[in-house]
Amino acid sequence: EGVLRQLIQKLDKEGVKHVVIFTHAATNIAMARALMGRRESVRSGTCSVGKYVRKGQGREGLGEWARLMDGECGFLEKGEEVSSVG
Repeated sequence: EGVLRQLIQKLDKEGVKHVVIFTHAATNIAMARALMGRRESVRSGTCSVGKYVRKGQGREGLGEWARLMDGECGFLEKGEEVSSVG
């Protein structure tokens, strides 16, 4: 959570509005939980996409986030092939 907080603060300072992060499923699940501020099920399939939008500043530099997309694979010809749900 600390690294994610630092990243968000740096991006805010530089005025960055959109970020794409490519990562391993377990890391994606951990980041999603940190952004949402709660431990809940997060789907992270191979080559899947998650989308999180900031709702407000709050939570000590992390902000408040809404999950709009979770483990989306509709763009893949064969759909989801391998997934992790954490």
